[in-house]
Amino acid sequence: MENLFSDNFPFKVYFSLKPIIDRIWQKLEDSPNPYFSEIARKIMRDLENAPELFEPIYDSQVLEKHRDLVDAIFSAVVSQAGREFDYYAAVTPFKMDDIYFESNAFKKLKLFENDNFLKGISNRGSVVNSRWLSEGRSVYAYITILKKFYNIDFNFEYPVIYNYTDENTGLERYARIRMFPWFADIKNLGVVKPISEEIFAKVKDDMWNLDLWSELIDIKNFEFYGFLLFNAVDITNEEIISSLKHDLIEKETLLVPQKFGLVQHKLRSLLKKPDIMIGIVPLTGKNDIKFEHSVKIGNSFLLDEKCMGNCCGITDSVYEKVLTKPEITIINNLDNYSCGSVEKGLKELGVKNIALAPLVYEDETIAIMEFASPNPDDINELNALKLTDVLPLFALCVKRSLEEFDTKIQAVINEKFTAIHPSVEWRFRRAAMNYLKAEQKDEFAQIEEIVLKDVYPLYSLSDIRNSSNIRNEAIQSDLRDNLMLAKEVISSAGLYKNMPVLDHLIYRIDKRILALEAGLHSGDEAGIISFLKKEIEPLFIKINTYGSKVKNAITNYNNSIDKNLGFLYNKRKDYESSVARLNESIAELVDEEQETAQKIFPHYFEKYKTDGVEFSMYIGSSISENEKYDAIYLKNLRIWQFLLMCKIAARAEQIKPKLEMPLELAHLILVQNVPLSIRFHLDQKKFDVDGTYNVHYEIMKKRIDKAEIKGREERLTQPGKIAVVYTQNSEAQEYMQYIDYLQSKGYLDNDAEQIELENLQGVYGLRAIRVSVNIKSDVFNGELSKDELTKAVRELAAAE
Repeated sequence: MENLFSDNFPFKVYFSLKPIIDRIWQKLEDSPNPYFSEIARKIMRDLENAPELFEPIYDSQVLEKHRDLVDAIFSAVVSQAGREFDYYAAVTPFKMDDIYFESNAFKKLKLFENDNFLKGISNRGSVVNSRWLSEGRSVYAYITILKKFYNIDFNFEYPVIYNYTDENTGLERYARIRMFPWFADIKNLGVVKPISEEIFAKVKDDMWNLDLWSELIDIKNFEFYGFLLFNAVDITNEEIISSLKHDLIEKETLLVPQKFGLVQHKLRSLLKKPDIMIGIVPLTGKNDIKFEHSVKIGNSFLLDEKCMGNCCGITDSVYEKVLTKPEITIINNLDNYSCGSVEKGLKELGVKNIALAPLVYEDETIAIMEFASPNPDDINELNALKLTDVLPLFALCVKRSLEEFDTKIQAVINEKFTAIHPSVEWRFRRAAMNYLKAEQKDEFAQIEEIVLKDVYPLYSLSDIRNSSNIRNEAIQSDLRDNLMLAKEVISSAGLYKNMPVLDHLIYRIDKRILALEAGLHSGDEAGIISFLKKEIEPLFIKINTYGSKVKNAITNYNNSIDKNLGFLYNKRKDYESSVARLNESIAELVDEEQETAQKIFPHYFEKYKTDGVEFSMYIGSSISENEKYDAIYLKNLRIWQFLLMCKIAARAEQIKPKLEMPLELAHLILVQNVPLSIRFHLDQKKFDVDGTYNVHYEIMKKRIDKAEIKGREERLTQPGKIAVVYTQNSEAQEYMQYIDYLQSKGYLDNDAEQIELENLQGVYGLRAIRVSVNIKSDVFNGELSKDELTKAVRELAAAE
């Protein structure tokens, strides 16, 4: 490292006591204090026997020869008592390594030993400080001459902050260094020449150009003598707090281990305790800490694996005390504290002394900050006062850090799981959080599997009756009309010009029309469209010149086909538009009613729109993060499901007249009293039943809409009716109670029938209850609230 105290100063300088001796003499004459006057007279008498002290001093031995007298002289600057505590030193003007006096406190700084001063300011990364020490000394000297001899004042001052290591604690300390020129003076050795305005203007534009300064002021005409008084003031607290403000602006400061370690080091310096460790425990809810999925920040002790293994919760612990009464709580020595499981866990981690501080953001406690030490009494009520200005900074940073962490969690969810239903989002957040934690230790970490166990399924389907037949009939109609339009064009061309090839095309068109009348088969649609595109429409360019009838027939053909699809799309458009409108209306109703259902108990819900609407629900203890599951919630949800199917049937009947093509819905509910497990499949981005036994439930879902009544060759599902499919008598009894209740409310007709079903492939022994919806009832103008549903369940339970 370059020695910035090397002898490159342009002016002659020397150490001298004359300025301070003159000041003492002046005080002797002016001071009304007889005690000070007596001391001053004593110093002046002794100086008569030490004339060399009035001369320039180049050797510190001159001062050592008269040490007692010199100490008395410097007492005018620093008292004897203050030398143990105040940081002062006297150095030759602008030669900072030429020290002639130091207070005991200043000596401990070791400011000018081994380039400590230069290293101390360079560690702060300040280019200005380093430059101030090198070129700044010369600039300051020139400015001082301008002020004294030319009455030009630049007010040049720049604070120097010195960073050093406390030899007792090994921690960083900070001091502000100031240099006072009270006892330094300038001697003019010649005539004071006027300055050049031209050069002065250049100097003001380029203050650090020493060559310009030397042109402005003749260095041979001036010399500096006396001494500069160095003063150091400890500003560790202010500097650390300022530095922490800068650090905590960054969102990831508390989440990146290296940055967190730096923050911890600064807090150790602030408290002057090298063994203190810090941690932060974010709250997962209002005054709530959940061990299993809290974010561990730094050396969080409560969330340490050893502590979590021994703790059942924070009840009756010092952590709960902080949440109950949000103020700093300190345990000076855990050995003398009545310990619960949390405190015992802390002791096993080697903690003797702990302070817990609530981090409050916008009047809400969002985290608890931990200050722990293996030494009793390291943190006490006195030094904890230093944290007052720091804690709000941490609260703000924790808020930002958690938001940033939340963004990362959401990114993992979006990448790994796609959109998630709100009822189970907490489980995916926990998985994402565990993944991010694991990723810090293992870059090949895998996301954990998400399985929701022991959940009860509820399945409903509102299917468009005979949708396949209606769709096929629409396709047949459009294809037949498209062929008829093509036949009209070719026939018009044949009347204009008799050609066998045109007769052959008419024959082929008629043959395809006749085949369509018999029914639509696989490949018919693609074959007819290909025939029109490749063999009929290419002729239009040629036969367009065969007369006005042909031209009009071609125009009619082109105007009839869909411009985007290139073929006739009338009946199919009516069908698809009707399906879409019906589905949207029903889906909107389901979504509205779901808000009521979620208030009953949080449950997983998924909806699909095809030729109708189907939706599945799963309810159980593994679905909800906070609420405790009870069987009454399942009964509530089943009544809600049945009631919703009634409303869907009524809505479908109301919207039917508004559809381009009349469509009817048939409704079905599948009951299962045996709980199952569902697993989220990462490749498919969705939940599915888990396990071979549970797959049987999925098979039933896919096949029951085709079920027929045993011995009657009649489909189970019929328009305006709701079919409840079950396998156990207990299920039938439960649903007959629901039917009775909904009949009493006017939702259902009194025509419930119990039916045995034909066996399906892989599905045997199914039975059903079928009942008609009272479509014209006025009850569909209102709705049942959550409380009414709960009341109904209780009444039914009492009836049992």
